[in-house]
Amino acid sequence: MTKRFVIIVPVLALLFMFSACGNDNGGGSNLVVRNISNSGCKGTAVTTESNKATAPDILGRAERIVCKGSADGILRVTHQDLVANCASRFNASVQLDGNRIVLTETAEGEEAKCVCTYDLTTEIGPLQDGDYTLVVRTPSGKEVKMDFHFSADLDYTYDVGK
Repeated sequence: MTKRFVIIVPVLALLFMFSACGNDNGGGSNLVVRNISNSGCKGTAVTTESNKATAPDILGRAERIVCKGSADGILRVTHQDLVANCASRFNASVQLDGNRIVLTETAEGEEAKCVCTYDLTTEIGPLQDGDYTLVVRTPSGKEVKMDFHFSADLDYTYDVGK
């Protein structure tokens, strides 16, 4: 009886362990965001207290999203000239649903009475070569949607203002 118990319990444990692990490759189910970085405040901060103007109006820069591919399947997304509060601390998260990538950028921190522009860079991957839709949810709540074909030589710029 003890011999059977010693044999049956490990076999059942192995069966349970293997049944819990699926074979779904998912083409991105292991998608990760890494190397989130920002440029810091670019140029001079602009006070928002005295003139009550909106951030894009007072800085007058063209906000863009630049996507670049790499041979190891990494998509590098740089949100150029993102206007945010001077005291912002940035983070990002990503979700993949089929060929739709949703990148959510967040800015947290104390509210200062000034804004400035930042370049926020996020690396996402690994991705397979193919057609994707990227949705970027900016810290201000704006959603920017763009379609592209991912490959190692991807170099695509999207003008957010258009």
